[in-house]
Amino acid sequence: MEDLAEMFDRTHWNTAYFRIDCVGDLAGFWQIKPGGSAVGEMGLGLAPKLTGHGPGTAFVRTGGDFTMAITECRVVELYVAEFNRRAINVYERVGLRAIGSSVCETPQRVVRIHETITRAM
Repeated sequence: MEDLAEMFDRTHWNTAYFRIDCVGDLAGFWQIKPGGSAVGEMGLGLAPKLTGHGPGTAFVRTGGDFTMAITECRVVELYVAEFNRRAINVYERVGLRAIGSSVCETPQRVVRIHETITRAM
C-alpha cells in the first residue's frame, strides 16, 4: 500500500516514477530507486493490452538505459515474481540474469521473488 501511495504522490513524478504514453494512453511506467554509487533499482510495468505484442524487449532495454543514465549507476537490478514467466522471458532476452531468489509473504499468498541483475544493458 505504501508503494501505491508513493506512486500517486505527484512530488515523485518525473523524479522516481515516469509515465510512458502512447497516443495519449498509458503504455507503461518506470520506477527508479538509486541504490548506491554502482547499483540502481528499476521497477516497471507495461500496460496489459501491450503485453504479448512485441514492445516488451524495447521497453525493458530503454528502461534500463534510462535508469543507468538517471542514477549514473553501472548496474541495474529488479525483482520479479517467479510466476511471471512472460516478464522473465523478456528480461532474459535483453540480457538480465537471475542472481538469487527470496520468499515474500503477502496477504494473499507467499510469492517467490527472483532478483535479476545486469551489467550490460
